[in-house]
Amino acid sequence: MADNAETTPKEGAAAEKGAAGKTSRRGLIASLGLAAFSLAAAVIVGVMAFPDSEGGGDDAEQHQVHKSRVILPVPQTLVNLSQSEKNELLQATISVELETDDAAETLGKFNELLPKVQDQLLKVLSSLNAGELDGGASMEFLQTRIMDRLNGELFAAGNARVTSIYFTEFVIE
Repeated sequence: MADNAETTPKEGAAAEKGAAGKTSRRGLIASLGLAAFSLAAAVIVGVMAFPDSEGGGDDAEQHQVHKSRVILPVPQTLVNLSQSEKNELLQATISVELETDDAAETLGKFNELLPKVQDQLLKVLSSLNAGELDGGASMEFLQTRIMDRLNGELFAAGNARVTSIYFTEFVIE
């Protein structure tokens, strides 16, 4: 009887540890993802904000605005595909390449607009069905569609424009 009293608290503690372990793993994964995103953005801004200086040249060349390109990651997106009888899901991770006059300002604006970028991405991706995503030509079409949507809705005014979309992950389940 005393043995039962001892094992019951141990079993309860083991169950609590298992539940806490799952929760802490999820939190750790989310924290690592956020840290990786922040580090990538900081590295990109650092590289773009301090380009190699070019010596010489006349005043006209020195006053020219040099456009730079910045590639910024967008967090993973998961959507239900439309008209799917099998409840198919699309999981995609993209990076957006922007041409800009000021990389630091663009990074700040991009981070500010990130929820709107994700919203536009969700709208484009969730309107597709699996048949439309079959083959390389459809991927190019999708990249153009996302690029046009972002330029038209978010970057129409200002010193930045989307020049390319890169898929770093694309899975249909």
